[in-house]
Amino acid sequence: MSAIVSEHSADHLAVVRLLGLPALGPRRLLSLIRNDRPVDVMTSILARRVARPFDEFASTWNDELARDLLERSDESIVERLAGTNVLVFGDPSYPERLLHDTDPPPALFVRGDPARLGRIAVAVVGTRHTTEYGRTVASELGRDLTRAGVDVVSGLALGVDAAAHRGSLAALQTGSERRGAPIAVVASGLDVVYPRANGGLWKAVADHGLVIGESPPGTAPDRFRFPLRNRIIAGLAHVVVVVESRASGGSMITVDEALKRDVPVMAVPGATTTRASEGTNQLLRDGALVATSADDVLTVLGMELMGSASCVRDLRVTPRGVDAEVLAAVIKRCFAKDGVSDETLARYERAPNTELKCAAQQMQHERLTPEHGNGFARSGEVFTLELRAAPAPLQYLTRILRMIKEFEMAYTRLIPRDHTIAKGRAAAAPAQHTAPKRSVGNLRLEINDALSQPILTA
Repeated sequence: MSAIVSEHSADHLAVVRLLGLPALGPRRLLSLIRNDRPVDVMTSILARRVARPFDEFASTWNDELARDLLERSDESIVERLAGTNVLVFGDPSYPERLLHDTDPPPALFVRGDPARLGRIAVAVVGTRHTTEYGRTVASELGRDLTRAGVDVVSGLALGVDAAAHRGSLAALQTGSERRGAPIAVVASGLDVVYPRANGGLWKAVADHGLVIGESPPGTAPDRFRFPLRNRIIAGLAHVVVVVESRASGGSMITVDEALKRDVPVMAVPGATTTRASEGTNQLLRDGALVATSADDVLTVLGMELMGSASCVRDLRVTPRGVDAEVLAAVIKRCFAKDGVSDETLARYERAPNTELKCAAQQMQHERLTPEHGNGFARSGEVFTLELRAAPAPLQYLTRILRMIKEFEMAYTRLIPRDHTIAKGRAAAAPAQHTAPKRSVGNLRLEINDALSQPILTA
């Protein structure tokens, strides 16, 4: 093997050739390489020993692969891969978040540092036909999330995607110590810039962040590849934020993919008189979380706020009767560290805190978050979590998690709103006979019976 070919493994070259075969898309290829190396799959195809579900393609794949081996040398493929990292499913370098995904790509082609794919990331998506309002909001979200150390994932399309990436790139010029970066997931080969109007942005994102895709070099941006691309965006994201969207389209496909993965979905409110906000307003009506600033998103992530949210008038009804009694007991118990050791609290703070965030969202939804023991505060659409003596909000939320279980029967407003977000409507969830669940929008909390030792899962 020549020096130039040694830059990429035999499996990398095999994946490129296999993805070029007709009727061998990402999902079929993944099923073939789950148990065999890509180079072994190539050998099987050339020997016409294809797994039984793919018998009908054996002859076509054999002919096309043999022709490709004659027409393209390994050296020519490596030249097309210049500056590109290839991450094959199952490799140590393959991102763990996608490794356990419900529909992972068989391979990723990456320009930039692949190690970034393991960081906290938020997808900012929306329509290509955005308004000036949408572009401004997307840019500000991209900028502020990047400043907060969060990577911004989008599709590098016109409109909202491009604005989010430009905002992220602008934040990189500030010299902040905890900076995120833009991550673009594209539907073509990394050497096929689409749309061409974003050529300069494409290069800037590749230079300062990541451009990734599951298609080998030379692949055209075929229409069917965009919905496939959207599942990768949802798979990489810890939260999906829709800035502007029509009632149907690519960003709503990303929402569907996020819901399949239990990824929280947030939406930016928009004018009711413009088509650009039909989808986002519909998501909010169906229970999605409101995103008015980066602070709203950081709250869902459980990260430190930037202080950009402004206070609004508090219109909540004062709890009375049993509601007031239960709330008073919650407030009283929240300040006591009974049954919670410092060691346990430290473990909670180190662990993934999805359940704690869900508990906080439930209390926020019911407008019951106490401040200083006897009052209530509201910051934008997110209630503040402040305790006079507690050094970390997670200590407070740990106790709230137990309170929800303890007062399940007493406080009726904490009974779950059993629904999930379906495309364009709220759909009833099937009856469950397992552990109790709490639902706020598309965030779900399952409370284990042994609640004194909650199991925290991402």
